Amino acid sequence: MISQALIHVVDDDPLIGLALAALLRSAGYTARRFTSPSAFLAAFDAQVPGCVVSDLVMPQMSGLELQIALAAHDYAPPIVFLTGQGDIKSTAQAMKAGAVDVLCKPVQPEELLAVVREAVAKDAELRGCTIGRRAVRDVG
Repeated sequence: MISQALIHVVDDDPLIGLALAALLRSAGYTARRFTSPSAFLAAFDAQVPGCVVSDLVMPQMSGLELQIALAAHDYAPPIVFLTGQGDIKSTAQAMKAGAVDVLCKPVQPEELLAVVREAVAKDAELRGCTIGRRAVRDVG
């Protein structure tokens, strides 16, 4: 259900972050903006369903470094990258590490919303599998 999914928007450009959050809200999602990966990581709650929409190239911590930091948690949400400066190597790294997609800025609203729907569905599927594995582990 869209209304239960929280979309974390991580982009060092405040105007892009505002525009992305507004687009996501207009589609029925709850969106929370962060201007740095470190601010997002400080507020991240793995119990809340949703996904991350992140810039790939940011100062201090890149989107790829954010992806690695999230993977260290018990549960890492699906991540969608946006980039205006991407290259084949970083795109391949992001996808190999499990990114849902890497989209070029400026992104078409319909394209972003379709990929976010895919990421939210992936999150629901992964959460269901995680709950099932925990139940089996707790019984045994």
